[in-house]
Amino acid sequence: MLLLVLLATWVLFPFVLLLMELVVIALVAPLSVVAQIVLRRPWIIEAAPSDNARDRREWKCVGWRASGDFAETVAEKLQQGIPLPISGCSE
Repeated sequence: MLLLVLLATWVLFPFVLLLMELVVIALVAPLSVVAQIVLRRPWIIEAAPSDNARDRREWKCVGWRASGDFAETVAEKLQQGIPLPISGCSE
């Protein structure tokens, strides 16, 4: 009997709590993306060199497609050695 109580206390109860937490995360993550799209909040695009974290650039883009296109543009400019744009993306 004591073994069952210990098993429930130290194994089953934490496992159930972990499962509940994972379910909450699985529900909240997609809802936050949908809310960002519906409320038209800007997506943040960041570019930073791997050797110097202080030389980080950041742009804000409104819209799923516009932010994806702008991120691809930034990546292409970085690969080609072209200076990065100063302002953020346009809608």
